[in-house]
Amino acid sequence: GRLDPGEVVDMTIRLTNKGHCVIYDVDCNLTAYNPYIVVNSGTQTISSIGFFGATYATFNVTVADDAPVAIIAEMLFNASAAGYSVDKTYYPKIGIFLEDWETGDFSKYSWAFSGDEPWEIISLYPYEGDFHARSAVLGDNKTSEFKITYNVMASDSIKFYKKISS
Repeated sequence: GRLDPGEVVDMTIRLTNKGHCVIYDVDCNLTAYNPYIVVNSGTQTISSIGFFGATYATFNVTVADDAPVAIIAEMLFNASAAGYSVDKTYYPKIGIFLEDWETGDFSKYSWAFSGDEPWEIISLYPYEGDFHARSAVLGDNKTSEFKITYNVMASDSIKFYKKISS
């Protein structure tokens, strides 16, 4: 469901004929509006799609090695035949913005810290992988905080796991 930097993929797009007649010679194009994406396939012609039928168009796509992680690769798909034309815009993600602490420190992203005690990366009982972040032991009325600011390009989700010990 997402593209990765340096990857070459085949994107498959389903075409459905919701009409009551067979349609012939359907020309299909995929155009990338992101400079890090190259569509290697040219126009494809589907010979026919039966009434209430479906078929697939497949396009070979290359993602640049230097594509930034967690950006959107906007692409426009067009199918046209017999005077009809349909456009659909796709917004696949490139890479994933993920902090897994596997650097062993806080250097992967620009984390900001505040509070009374520092945070650290440790390897004792991680949720997954080899490392996890942990605040120092906090006494009464003490706080420890770390945060990140990131501009998102589309609606998505944020997940995190926490364990509280008292």
